[in-house]
Amino acid sequence: MGRARSLGTLTAALAALALAACWAAGCGTPDERTRRDLEEVGRATFGAVAVAIDQGTVLVADPVASLVRFRANAPAVTVTLASGDTVARDVTVEVVNVAEDCVASTGSPSVIGHNTLSVALAVPPGGTTSVTLAPPAGTLPRRARFAWVGDVHARIASLARVLEAVDADASLEFVVFGGDVTDEGTSDELERFVLAADQLARPWYALIGNHDLKHDGGREFQRLIGRTNVVFDVGGTRLVLLDSASATIDGRVYDLLDEALRTAPPLAIVGMHVPPFDPDGWRNTGFASRLEGARLAARLADGGADLLICGHLHELARDSVAGVPVVVSGNGGMAADGLHYVAVTADAGAARVEAEPVWVP
Repeated sequence: MGRARSLGTLTAALAALALAACWAAGCGTPDERTRRDLEEVGRATFGAVAVAIDQGTVLVADPVASLVRFRANAPAVTVTLASGDTVARDVTVEVVNVAEDCVASTGSPSVIGHNTLSVALAVPPGGTTSVTLAPPAGTLPRRARFAWVGDVHARIASLARVLEAVDADASLEFVVFGGDVTDEGTSDELERFVLAADQLARPWYALIGNHDLKHDGGREFQRLIGRTNVVFDVGGTRLVLLDSASATIDGRVYDLLDEALRTAPPLAIVGMHVPPFDPDGWRNTGFASRLEGARLAARLADGGADLLICGHLHELARDSVAGVPVVVSGNGGMAADGLHYVAVTADAGAARVEAEPVWVP
């Protein structure tokens, strides 16, 4: 692994240069992405009906067909439709990227495609209706297990090998992509990535990385994949997925982090693309401000985070900040340090989080 480690160090240094170039080119700002998360992503007008999903994005809103399609960014999602019509309206709601055994709070969902459910809703005139899709309560153990897949960088052939390995482990409930799913952040790269990821047997979620900002500051990422800051619970564990793609975190997102940790169930895992610090210390591939990195570390420790997992560096590294274990894994398509993913097991009953690499031949 000596040569691989050297290559990992070299590519990490190149990543630092690329990130600096991205800032210089004006690859969007975290406050603007946060604004879109809060005000635009997951919302659309549907004729006289306003539609929204709490954890996801709108893919299609067709008033002629009375159809709205969403992509979910979490295992459980709530869709809300508010009508300004003077007559009732029947709307078909489709949600992509959910487990096929999800149950609905109202109506009977139908499986209409791979990890895609449909439910018919009646929207009253001038009224509001909503539906929540969630895994059956009886299937939620006090244990969660998922795959972390680091930087893909549009290398779809390498990604296919990783996803084949992920799908071979039936115990994995979902996949989290750790950012930099593209090289240039273009629509074409994002669409090819989504097409590949949608072949997974289970749902997936993705962080945004600095390379995903390069084309348009992350607008296409938010349009096609969804929000850049997401919080959800599974199996007694809270996942807090944050946007650190600009090597900093927006102030409003710090508020979200603090609240998520304060109210978390027994375990809490925080994921982001750019780590607060470079594990090797000298490459400057962490946050732009080491002071901010230190403040984040203190927040994680004070909030009781059980694991911080990051990408960005094309290697596998373990560290700790303020006593919080850190795993850096960025080889889901890039293979400088060996193609791999990380299997994360969070056992709330035992109050234990484990993160082990799975190497892909």
